[in-house]
Amino acid sequence: MKILYVSSKVPYPVIDGGCFAMMQFIHSLQDPNWIVDGFIFSTQKHPFSKASSEHLSKYFRKILTLELDTSVKPLAALWHLITRNNYNLKRFQTSQLEEALRKQLNEDYDVVIFDSLFAAALLPKLKQHFRSRFIVRAHNVEHEIWRTLADEEKSKLKKQYLKALYQTLQKEEAIILNAAHQIWTMSEEDSKILRLKNITTPIHYIPVAIELPEVTADLSRTTCFHLGSMNWQPNIDAVNYLADQLWSKNSALPQLIVAGSHAESIDKSRFPESITVVGRVPNVNQFMQNAGILVSPIQSGSGIRIKLLEALALGVPCITTNLGAAGIDAEAAGILIAESPQEWFAQIELITNSLELRTQNSKKALAYISNKHSFAHCKSLIVAAFGC
Repeated sequence: MKILYVSSKVPYPVIDGGCFAMMQFIHSLQDPNWIVDGFIFSTQKHPFSKASSEHLSKYFRKILTLELDTSVKPLAALWHLITRNNYNLKRFQTSQLEEALRKQLNEDYDVVIFDSLFAAALLPKLKQHFRSRFIVRAHNVEHEIWRTLADEEKSKLKKQYLKALYQTLQKEEAIILNAAHQIWTMSEEDSKILRLKNITTPIHYIPVAIELPEVTADLSRTTCFHLGSMNWQPNIDAVNYLADQLWSKNSALPQLIVAGSHAESIDKSRFPESITVVGRVPNVNQFMQNAGILVSPIQSGSGIRIKLLEALALGVPCITTNLGAAGIDAEAAGILIAESPQEWFAQIELITNSLELRTQNSKKALAYISNKHSFAHCKSLIVAAFGC
């Protein structure tokens, strides 16, 4: 079978959860009976480098890259708002990209996998000209992210803009997904949401494959940490919540370490001394193994939290919200849930004061990842979906 893998950003280096999910999936596509080529969009945020080429060439027969300017241009954003077109998607619908994809698709692939909605932005135009089966791997339900951001926005002007983005994205997301032959979601929760949104394309739940590392978390640590890219609004909101609603109001809380790329954008002036911002860490696994307890008060967004899965694979004790644990069986995975500040204080106190609980939840986390996210299990689901 001949496969073309299309990515809306460069998966390597792995600098965020999306890149991690992409690299794990690319690894799952390795099979002696499959020929896999890569078509990668190189953007300002995720540029294709020599390191990218050297690493990704291990997985693809050949790699094609196209530089794509996805920077936000205020006038273009305003024009798309007025004309009721989604600007987020339009940046991935250029004539240059369409021409390049058409040329590549002439190689007659059996399957084309678009890894994200944005990679699939041109799918409806391409489908009518090629016989390939088009599959969209949905990282989340994109318009739901913007809907919750619009709901929570306090500024009336910005709220109206976010609402318009959400509404146009919802409409265009449905067009793209209904044009695909299959949709592969990363969580059963997203599969349910898409079916409720009248998406008629067959949907398959294929989890992110994760390999259990040899070294697990140091459970003696009772510090807390948040890890995530600080150019993603749900992460920004989560860190602000930790600072404003928890650590600034309770001096008895343990040290909180905030890590992740783009941390320089955080306003640290109001942070108490018990919060340390370290920015991007060179080795994510090594950091999480020694950083203590993951605290992730996610209030918005959609899809499964990749960083949470990575933490569980290391046996890290975790506390998050119901939304943060969406797509995960929190009880089976040993995740503690907190919504209000009072619940957060109680759960942090509970787990920091009990090595027994940390050990118990760590064992649950490792077992959950081993059962639900092994490469063998995920590969079997991919093979089954190809056979449909």
